Amino acid sequence: MSNYRTYKNSTPARMLEFFARNPDEELTTADVAVKFDVSPRSVTSTLRDAVGEGLITRERVKGTSVYRAGPALQRNRHG
Repeated sequence: MSNYRTYKNSTPARMLEFFARNPDEELTTADVAVKFDVSPRSVTSTLRDAVGEGLITRERVKGTSVYRAGPALQRNRHG
């Protein structure tokens, strides 16, 4: 069980809610910046802890980061 905590309405919290509702979606860094109104330069550092906990996954694809629901988030949905 994860001890990860985030603030309500923070970017990580909003992304976790998004991926909980849309587990098959993926977002690039640019998508995250537009959808959640944050600087593209801050996305990686903002999501670092959620990625570290396995709640969100980050993969480099053709020079950009792609974010998806992580295995820990998916487990929380089903168990």
